[in-house]
Amino acid sequence: MKLTSYFYLLIATIIWSLATPLVKYALNDIDPIFFLFFRFLIVTLLCLPFLIHYFKKKKYNSYDWFNLILFAVTGQVVLIIFFIGLDLTTATDSIIIGLLGPLVTIAAGHYFYRDKINLIKEIGIFIAFIGAILVISEPLFS
Repeated sequence: MKLTSYFYLLIATIIWSLATPLVKYALNDIDPIFFLFFRFLIVTLLCLPFLIHYFKKKKYNSYDWFNLILFAVTGQVVLIIFFIGLDLTTATDSIIIGLLGPLVTIAAGHYFYRDKINLIKEIGIFIAFIGAILVISEPLFS
């Protein structure tokens, strides 16, 4: 069981690792918003029968629908912004910027929820931020 779990985690990591360079390659010939439209159209058509079946089984109130629509729209806006940014930069820079996500999450958890961060983690977060800033700002210095 444990070996199977690691295998699936490895496959998921490989797929996600290939996603950014492949999307960057596709964006050489296709507009980012056009690309996202067809990507979501295909996913919607594949998932729609399952969603219809699921929504018929469970009833939602207006607050749930509002949250569902709000999260769906904001999630898509974030992806549109990411793809436009990916179209304007290199895949390497976008991956480095994307790796800042967990660091920002840790910092936000500390700030908003008072999560405890020890000195070693603080130093690691600081070094990671400095490294990312140096890599991102490298074109300004060349």
